[in-house]
Amino acid sequence: LPVTCRSVLRPLPLLKIRFIADSTVGKLSRLLRMAGIDTTTATGRTITETADQALESSRILLSSNRSLLKQSRITFGRLVRSPAAISQFKDLRDTFNLVPLFEPFSRCMKCNGSLLPAAKENILGHLEPLTIRYYNKFKICDSCGSIYWPGSHHEKMSAEFEQLLK
Repeated sequence: LPVTCRSVLRPLPLLKIRFIADSTVGKLSRLLRMAGIDTTTATGRTITETADQALESSRILLSSNRSLLKQSRITFGRLVRSPAAISQFKDLRDTFNLVPLFEPFSRCMKCNGSLLPAAKENILGHLEPLTIRYYNKFKICDSCGSIYWPGSHHEKMSAEFEQLLK
């Protein structure tokens, strides 16, 4: 059953699929955010702190640390087995049926905030001269203020995202 459905083992399901990833799966976090999946990074320094953070945030904990996922208070967790981030992503994509949730390039790669359209004239002071000259479409993170535009890196990331769909 999906984690958003009630069951005997899960009388209180999650309202929506959101993840919290520990430091053992950092690249996976980046790929999930690139796909537009709400994925924060755990900041707990100990297993107990990380488990508490996952519980309090009502998110699915992603980790390759079995000891962390064995914590009795972890209701929603996923052991990430593969060492390769793309394989990890594909496993989550299929397990949680994430494809309908994909909104590529809608989340901040740094902090997971939502990216909103930004008028070029409002962010000129934060752009390099060549960026001002060659680009006109921008997005800004509503949380940390990072600015994004479809530069040369965007083509590479788009190709990487296409690989994640296969």
